[in-house]
Amino acid sequence: ADPSTPELVFAGRCDEAKGYHLLPLIDAALQQKNIQAHWHIAGPGSDQPKVQQQWKQSQVRFYGNLSQKELTALLLKSTAFVLPTLAEGM
Repeated sequence: ADPSTPELVFAGRCDEAKGYHLLPLIDAALQQKNIQAHWHIAGPGSDQPKVQQQWKQSQVRFYGNLSQKELTALLLKSTAFVLPTLAEGM
């Protein structure tokens, strides 16, 4: 893997409440800046074709639901955790 390529993780429900619909827009903005990120999408709904079709020319891997151990391992290998929700308390 290229160390200059960001490894970005979204973990959560793949719905509008969690801001999932914003991820392809964030990716498009990164691409406009010549940043080709690798996306890792985990959580409820990530294994559904209608969720996956929102992405265009991006490098995205969909995991479905992960165990806490699997998610922790994924996060430890990532550059950043992306959660563009307006409804979270943190």
